[in-house]
Amino acid sequence: MSLARYRRRYCENSSAACDFDDLVALIRDGTSSGIASTRERFDYLGSLFFSATVISTIGFGSSTPRTTGGRVLTIIYGVVGCTSCVLFFNLFLERFVTALSYLLRYFHEKKIQRRLMKNSSASKPVTLLINNEDYCESASSCEGPMDGWRPSVYKVFFCLFSISALLISSAALIYSHVEDWAYVEAMYFCFISFATIGFGDYVSNQKDVTKMNGDLYRQFLNFMIKKMDVKGTICCLKKKRRYMGLGLRPPKVFPKFMDIT
Repeated sequence: MSLARYRRRYCENSSAACDFDDLVALIRDGTSSGIASTRERFDYLGSLFFSATVISTIGFGSSTPRTTGGRVLTIIYGVVGCTSCVLFFNLFLERFVTALSYLLRYFHEKKIQRRLMKNSSASKPVTLLINNEDYCESASSCEGPMDGWRPSVYKVFFCLFSISALLISSAALIYSHVEDWAYVEAMYFCFISFATIGFGDYVSNQKDVTKMNGDLYRQFLNFMIKKMDVKGTICCLKKKRRYMGLGLRPPKVFPKFMDIT
């Protein structure tokens, strides 16, 4: 049913003056300003969500600054934050592709080695190590075409596409459980977010978040303090390794949980 037809039916059934347009405008303004919401729009999680959508250039539009000071601060924050975020993601993607290339090269070398081991029925090749004068660098006589080998662009693209698809599918599964969405809706939201399109028809973090009990924080801190005594553990481990390296047994005063098998 269109808005015009619903408006006519509402005005026909209403005995008082028809103020349907004013009612719609009031609901729209209340929703955009956050008054109609049962939770604060700019609490800590909401502010963190707003900051992330600004610097990532997604801009869902669910949270917007309403004051002049907030808008000026958003402009300054966006100029600095968006520039830094774009630079960070460019550097991160460059390093990630480099690491992926090294990983593909490692698997390629292992594949070549297994193939040579299967096909070599004669004597094994002799490897000569040639050291320089300072004995700092070495080269192998077996090194050859593998030094200039680079992975194919199609392989790198396929790996990046597979990782992106796996990430979107996993995130959609989490959002469908947390936000009570259908899986297709959650996947649609993840794609819109990752592509920085940000239509705003599906926005997360719009429900009332139940605050976690303070006992949970205290139990977690107690667990960290009791089970992760990093300084004492490292000291005992270093001393015990020193005894083991000298061929001696450590004294009985060492705790049993540090026994090295």
